[in-house]
Amino acid sequence: MFGNGIARLVAVGALAASFTAPATQSLPQEEARGPDLRAAVQQSLTAAPGEIADEPIVEPRDYTAGDTWAFGSGTTLEAGDPRMTLFVAQKVDGDWKVELEGSAAFASLAQKAPDDVVPRSEAKTLAEAQGHAAGGIEGAVKPGLSLPWRTGDSWYLGGGPHTDDGNGDGARNSVDFGGEGDVLAPRDGVIYKSCVSASSALVKIVHDNGYSTTYYHMVDVTQMPDGAPIKAGTPIGKIGNELPCGGHTTGPHVHFSLLKGDEPVSLDGVEIGGWVFHAGAENYEGWAEQDGWRVDVGGQLLNDGRTTPGEENPPADEENPPAGEENPPADAENPPADEDPALSTGTVQAPNASVNLRSGPRLDAPVVGTVEIGETVQIVCTARGDELTGYTGESTDLWDRLPTGEWISDGFIDIGTTESMVPTCD
Repeated sequence: MFGNGIARLVAVGALAASFTAPATQSLPQEEARGPDLRAAVQQSLTAAPGEIADEPIVEPRDYTAGDTWAFGSGTTLEAGDPRMTLFVAQKVDGDWKVELEGSAAFASLAQKAPDDVVPRSEAKTLAEAQGHAAGGIEGAVKPGLSLPWRTGDSWYLGGGPHTDDGNGDGARNSVDFGGEGDVLAPRDGVIYKSCVSASSALVKIVHDNGYSTTYYHMVDVTQMPDGAPIKAGTPIGKIGNELPCGGHTTGPHVHFSLLKGDEPVSLDGVEIGGWVFHAGAENYEGWAEQDGWRVDVGGQLLNDGRTTPGEENPPADEENPPAGEENPPADAENPPADEDPALSTGTVQAPNASVNLRSGPRLDAPVVGTVEIGETVQIVCTARGDELTGYTGESTDLWDRLPTGEWISDGFIDIGTTESMVPTCD
């Protein structure tokens, strides 16, 4: 059972029955203009690599007057499960020239499109994302993502790395998660939706570092418009069992997929939110591990607030200039611990190898450092903040501020006595 009492998600394939919806053949958005644009986009999509099981769904978002420019999405049903690809199109000599997401030509044409079709800020974001994605997926994959649910909660790993449709030998770029609460954006980006039906849709977030993530089967999907900027931690929907684009499902979950540009990225060996995912021998098998702790399919993954470093992060000396340039030397502002014996001290204790230090006494405050188990820290003062479970198994909302200005939950500090003499922060 989940800690809050809802039934745990059964691993994919373990349910006795499944539901398959017929592919969506035509949506109102598709009929907004003549069939020539739809045919041109469909032709571009079906010419792309991959097996297309059904006719692609084309949803133009915006046109110019005179229908000379268009922008929108095309959704293909690869062996029954959907995949959304953005497009931009220009009519040249009576014919539509279509460019698909994932190419330099797409980014270039989007920047040339009129503002009422692709706003400048959106075109710039898409071009920057494409620039990051241009190198493909060779080498280490570092998407810089957090887990897509609330910090402090645990969700089930319902299905290990698998192909987008759960069949074949392609890139295992998808996993299934189950839990209660909102599905959250794991990083800043721009949001898009296709197959919008009732309270469900296929959701895609194009992130600023060239990666994209998609989410399927959700309910209560956000009403944010296509192309809207979205911040990490923003709710985008809830766990569901919906099939707005068609496909199949075996129970309530969110089908999470990772792409770079528009190319599926295998999750085998990829770190998300501090957890490294591993593929098993077959689709849906596998496990995740963090700090030596392994969780198999069916087990729970705790979101402890980590965000995996991304490829775009600047070197430390660019992000944090030498102390003498902008910031005073550490010893001028924060004297070493042995110079202030009046402060209380405590020993770091935790189930993991290290504990996050945050910029404030909240779980959503940025992580600004870590301390190792057994390390001694000095405590300047304490304050009330977000509640969490400490190393003793008891909950506390007390946080300790260190001489450096960083915060750590008191639940991970052993001061050797139950009577604290630490003052309250002003």
